[in-house]
Amino acid sequence: MDDKYEKLAIELEQQFPNCPFDVSCVDDVEELDNKFTDEPVIFIYDYRSQYWGDETDTSKWCHFLKVQQIDNKPITLRHVINTMSNDEHYNDIIVKLDSHRFLDKFILSKKSNIQYTCFWGS
Repeated sequence: MDDKYEKLAIELEQQFPNCPFDVSCVDDVEELDNKFTDEPVIFIYDYRSQYWGDETDTSKWCHFLKVQQIDNKPITLRHVINTMSNDEHYNDIIVKLDSHRFLDKFILSKKSNIQYTCFWGS
């Protein structure tokens, strides 16, 4: 394993000790406190049914998470990840996953400036 990656993984574990998923969407922990958005409220959309093949009830793998500003300060990536970490959905779904537990990126919706889709890797 690359020393830089190993160091980053240790730092992220220290930043998010109870996070049910692995944070792989940053190259440096300083990025966590950069402004994620100016919007006071955003929604994180998680759609994972494509990972579950023949399962008929895919609705349990889809989730919208509301993230709000605190004390009128911009939402940061740290705030988004902490909100996700504390949400029951992630604490339940990640336990069931052996793979696709690495949070790779967020993409802003083309239809809404307050909806982001999170993407997962393995």
